[in-house]
Amino acid sequence: MAEADTLKFLLDPYLDWTKSEGIPVHEGFGVDLFELETTPWSRFDAKGAFVHLTGRGDFVSCCLLDIAAGKKTRPINHLYECMFYVLEGQGSTTVEGPDGSSHSFEWGPKSLFALPLNAPYRLFNGSGSEPVRLASTNNACMVLNLYHNVDFVFSNPEWFTEREAEESNQKSKIQSKDKLAATNPLNDFMSDWLSDEELMRLDIA
Repeated sequence: MAEADTLKFLLDPYLDWTKSEGIPVHEGFGVDLFELETTPWSRFDAKGAFVHLTGRGDFVSCCLLDIAAGKKTRPINHLYECMFYVLEGQGSTTVEGPDGSSHSFEWGPKSLFALPLNAPYRLFNGSGSEPVRLASTNNACMVLNLYHNVDFVFSNPEWFTEREAEESNQKSKIQSKDKLAATNPLNDFMSDWLSDEELMRLDIA
């Protein structure tokens, strides 16, 4: 009987975590991401909200981030995959590498970008007068429900170096894309969709 009293059923660590974060949780079959309320979110040092669409299942979730004019988020890393879509505003992202180096890129409205798994990053609002709003689609719910440990997901020191390109390959890819951008009017499409090998075979000298 004592053993039966300790058994736990129907746990949902992800939902427990969302409640503990202290920001709004919006639900429904359809929502307007531009109009949803956000409140201060200490984890990011920005405003945020969770968005749970009806029927989303337990493997994908969404959240909103609002970054005030001239502000930035605190450094954060997490053990779940994450993609950001920029709803409004302009800014940049800085990602830290395992060797202590940092890589930055800029974005604006309708930009879409993914972040390396568990790599520390910060989001910056590049405007001194306009706010930024981003929507993040991620699998935090699946990961938190798998490990049942918030610290393991957000304070894990592991680097997934096998996901990183070799420095020489990365430089070749950047140089090829720079040449392509300067010579081809379809550069936005081609540089995003062609593989490294295909880029190197193009006559773009």
